Amino acid sequence: MNKTSPGINNGISLPLGMEIGTYRIIHKLGQGGFGITYRAHDPENNQVVVIKENLPCAFAHRRDITMKIEPNDDGEASRNYNWALDSFIEEAKTIASLSHPNIVKVIRAFKALGTAYYVMPEIEGAPLHKACPIPEKLTEVWLLPVLRELLDALAYLHNRKILHRDIKPHNILLQRDKTPILIDFGAARSFVSEQSCTRVGTPGYSPLEQSATKGRIGPWTDIYALAATCYRIITGNTPPDSLNRVQRNDPYVPLASMRELRDRFSLHFLKCIDKGLKKKEKQRWQTAEAWLAALSKENPAGEPSGGRFLATSAVTISAIALMGAGYWYYHTWKQPSSTTSPDDIVAPSISGDDSVTNTDSNTSIESARAELTRKGYQESMYVESLIRAIQRDELNMVKLFIAAGVDINTQTPDGQNLIITAINNQKLEVLEYLLSISGIPPKIYGEAMIVAIQSSKLDCLRVLLNAEGVDVNYRTSNNDTPLILAASMGYKEAVELLLAKPGIDINAESDNGQNALNWAESNGCEECAALLRQFADRQSAN
Repeated sequence: MNKTSPGINNGISLPLGMEIGTYRIIHKLGQGGFGITYRAHDPENNQVVVIKENLPCAFAHRRDITMKIEPNDDGEASRNYNWALDSFIEEAKTIASLSHPNIVKVIRAFKALGTAYYVMPEIEGAPLHKACPIPEKLTEVWLLPVLRELLDALAYLHNRKILHRDIKPHNILLQRDKTPILIDFGAARSFVSEQSCTRVGTPGYSPLEQSATKGRIGPWTDIYALAATCYRIITGNTPPDSLNRVQRNDPYVPLASMRELRDRFSLHFLKCIDKGLKKKEKQRWQTAEAWLAALSKENPAGEPSGGRFLATSAVTISAIALMGAGYWYYHTWKQPSSTTSPDDIVAPSISGDDSVTNTDSNTSIESARAELTRKGYQESMYVESLIRAIQRDELNMVKLFIAAGVDINTQTPDGQNLIITAINNQKLEVLEYLLSISGIPPKIYGEAMIVAIQSSKLDCLRVLLNAEGVDVNYRTSNNDTPLILAASMGYKEAVELLLAKPGIDINAESDNGQNALNWAESNGCEECAALLRQFADRQSAN
């Protein structure tokens, strides 16, 4: 079958208003060689989502009337298309398995119209290069927290043997609370061979090994791209393409040599970025953790720590843009031997979170704030930085912000409280610490139990039930109790935990007059019903 045969419109997008799965297409967001992304409406949850469609146009096409995707022929194109379809589904599974506050999520994946789709939330944010201050006003104080979060996301990916392979300002969305979200994980898949993956990337952001046929790629490959991203937003210019840096006179101008940056960035910070942009992969940071550790190093005496904090606004855009190069899921990589050039920075040996140690309730507000000022945090940054510390499980930083006077009952930008933030991110040590602080209203304990049950976070529920002041019979606006909710969900393990608490009321009724046992029976959870009957029998016997 030829791509120009009648009835074929290669690369045509789904029409506005068409339903695919349970979603209705609003409009096309972008199209690349591997597929198309759409903005769509989810009627079940009444929300807008982003849908990615697998359509490798080099060897597949869409039929005019049926809208089905078909291979271009029954031979090699068919084999390549089936490989690409399997890879796309594996890609969706891989991203869906990720859970990190700085990585875009996959809500659902499904097959339809001869191909596959996966669904992501729409993110409120703007690409990094549009959301950050202009280069002349950008400071280290502004950039450092963003860079730390991105490095944390890379460490998370690399520890799971995943490379993003197309990090650039366009693929980093900055939300209103200044949280960066790494997007576009999809198109770094070769339909011919694994080797061709090395040719995927964006000029200026891709290192030399990613352009070579048999390049030795690994974490250092993403590190180069992130360093190039920093270079771009600091200077306003994209670094020279790596293919042009192989010549004797490398056109790259190190940031550390630009004196005009010294009033806004420390020399140490600039050298860390320069190291990430080394031509030879073995001279770069070998891991994201190594770069993170170096950023925690004290600034040398006399070096500026950066300028004042500059707020930035963000506009609502969709999470995924064109299908650029994405990630490569790999099982092994060879760690290059490390050599140190004279201007390399050696990462200090640091343990703990952000080099903060032994922050406790005896730390005075003044000393805690002085410590945060030394680290470059202004008071206007405390809440958003505390939220990030919770998300990253940095217990000592959490303690430091609380010691500096952040109210335990502070609401996050999405209307939650700090305890529920810890539950949503399943940070148990942080949760235990927050629950140990006095002044938490009983309602927050109750809401936290409901969230832990709804999100099936049993360990968090266990921590909550061990806290002082928790009311196991807390009632929601629908008169549901944690036990009623657990029973209605068929959540046997949560029912067991709740029944073990003194004072639990198994006869409490929700608005419709059903108690936990009624709910368990009506929803067919015989295990939950049996537990509740046994508990009632023991109560009667006593």
